[in-house]
Amino acid sequence: MINSSIPIIDFKNISDTEGKKQIVKEIHDACKNYGFFYIINHCVEESLMEDLQRISKKFFLLPKDVKMKWKLGLVDKVQCGYYEVGSSQTYGIDYKEGVYIDLEREWHYKSPNYNGKKIYPTQEEEIEYDIVGYRNIIETYIKRVSDLSDIVLQLISQSLNLPLEYFNTKKTVDLTVVLSMLKYPSFAKLEYEDENTKKEDGNEKLGMGLHTDWGLITLLYQDEIGGLQVKAKDQFIDATPIKGSFICNLGDFIEIATQGYYISNYHRVLYNTTPHDRYSYPFFVSPEQDTPMEIIKGYETITENENKIQDKEFYDFRGTYKEYFENQMNNTFKKYHK
Repeated sequence: MINSSIPIIDFKNISDTEGKKQIVKEIHDACKNYGFFYIINHCVEESLMEDLQRISKKFFLLPKDVKMKWKLGLVDKVQCGYYEVGSSQTYGIDYKEGVYIDLEREWHYKSPNYNGKKIYPTQEEEIEYDIVGYRNIIETYIKRVSDLSDIVLQLISQSLNLPLEYFNTKKTVDLTVVLSMLKYPSFAKLEYEDENTKKEDGNEKLGMGLHTDWGLITLLYQDEIGGLQVKAKDQFIDATPIKGSFICNLGDFIEIATQGYYISNYHRVLYNTTPHDRYSYPFFVSPEQDTPMEIIKGYETITENENKIQDKEFYDFRGTYKEYFENQMNNTFKKYHK
C-alpha cells in the first residue's frame, strides 16, 4: 500500500552482496507501489550537479532572442533545443521554459530542414554570452548520469528476476533526447506575465500538467525550491528536494512490459508562486527507436496490482518506441511541429 512518502534508497552499500540484495528488494517495492524513489550516495559528483545548475541559470538569463538561436525545431524536428514559457502542453499550458539537449550526434544534422545551426553554442558564442563551459559541463553530466542509469536498470532487471542486462540491452546508445534543463519561473515576478501566462478558464495553472514519462526510466536532479508532486491514489505526495539526490521514476515502456506490475506513475509540477525560480534536470533513458514493445514473460496474467492506473488500451500497445515517442512529442510541442 502507498503511504505518504516516496522511498529513499541508499546506494552506499551497493558493492556489498547483502547490501545489494537489500537495494534490489527496496527497488522492487518502490517500483510496484510508487513508480518513484530517491537515490542517495550514488556515483555522480555533487559538484558536477551544482556546475550544471550554475551554467543553466546563466543560459536562462540570456535575452529571449539569444536563446532562440537554439530553439526547438532547428535540428531533427523537435528533439533538441530551447523553448519558451507556454510552448509545451500536457493538460493545458505548462508554465516553464526549457532546453532539450543531447550529446552531439551526426544524425542531428541530417534533417531535410536542417539550417546549418549546431545544437551547442560555439566556443566563441560561449565567450560572447558569458556561458563558458556550457557544452563541456552538459556533456560531462550526461555521461556520468548515463553511467548511473546503467546501474539502476540492472537493479530493476534483478528486481524482476530478469537477466542483469535485460533493460540495458534495450537502452539506446544513440539517445534521442537525453537531458532536459527546465526553469519554472517565479510568477511573483511580473516580467513573465505575458500573453502565454494568463489563467486558463476552468483549469488550474500548473508548472507542468499531470503526465507520465514515456521511456524506460527518468533520473531527476532538482534544486531546493520544490513543487514536484506524485499521484498516490486520490492524493498527491510532495517529492520534497533532498540535496545531492536523484529521483528515479519508471517510464511507460516498463509499465507496459510488466502489464502494470510496475507502474509509470502520474506526476505534476505546481505553478511556481514562490519568490524564487525553480530549476530541475530530468534525464530521460529511452529504448532504441526501433525497439518493439515486448511483454515480459510471466506478467501477461499477473495478479492485478492495486496501484495500476492505466486503461486496457495503454497495455495493448505493441508498436515501436519510435511510434510511441513521436506521438507523445507531437502532442506536447504542437507549436514546433507544424
